[in-house]
Amino acid sequence: MNKSTRMILFVIIALCLTLICGCRRTPYPAEHVMVVSQTSYAYPSGNAVEHDSRSEILETDEYGRVLFTYNNGFGVYSIGIRQKHDEKYVYYYDNVSFLYTMKYREYTPEQVSDLKESNDWNKPLDEEKMIKRAFLDQYSLQKNIDPVLDYKDLEKPVNASVGYDENISVGVYLVDASQTGQQLFHVSRKINVSTTGEYDYAHLDYYLMILNSDGTYDPENYLIEFKDQSEISAALAEIKERNGWVG
Repeated sequence: MNKSTRMILFVIIALCLTLICGCRRTPYPAEHVMVVSQTSYAYPSGNAVEHDSRSEILETDEYGRVLFTYNNGFGVYSIGIRQKHDEKYVYYYDNVSFLYTMKYREYTPEQVSDLKESNDWNKPLDEEKMIKRAFLDQYSLQKNIDPVLDYKDLEKPVNASVGYDENISVGVYLVDASQTGQQLFHVSRKINVSTTGEYDYAHLDYYLMILNSDGTYDPENYLIEFKDQSEISAALAEIKERNGWVG
């Protein structure tokens, strides 16, 4: 092997090592992973935007419950309570473990009081009222579940109920999966209001949707509309009860 060839090989190896090192990622802090492992399943828009999400512990009660504040990274803010955690799971009360807030770390005393009351703050832990979800990937903060239907087919159940309109854009986002394989989705529809033939979308409506593990659904109960964030907890509880959801 001549000197020129050795030099080329050296450069190639050096470049490869540089790329490998540059691709290494630092895991998110364990506490933030636990927060997002809860929020991303607990409510619509609880998912985290990689590199931009934030969370902070605000308070801990005498039984180890944690009150936290959370910013998902794209304009959705909340406070939440985790009942406990172990090596693999976070535990929380379904439907009532969170409240949306206007900004990160901006919440009212009434919101904190209501959240604590709904989550038995400073009372003995009640295992029977908890559900659990596995920790997310510590590098990507992504769920390790796939929708029961291909993404291109997820609009079909929505359109079957509310109708198809070429001027309406439908976004369907996976929120949670039950113990029996049912999946909960957040549906957001926007309508094109442009009068010039361009695209100018405005918010139209929101829905929650539950599909069975095989993609089928209960035509009377699988889809319910909610108006805004203030209605989401009640809407979550209602659609889950209607469809026999097992948290």
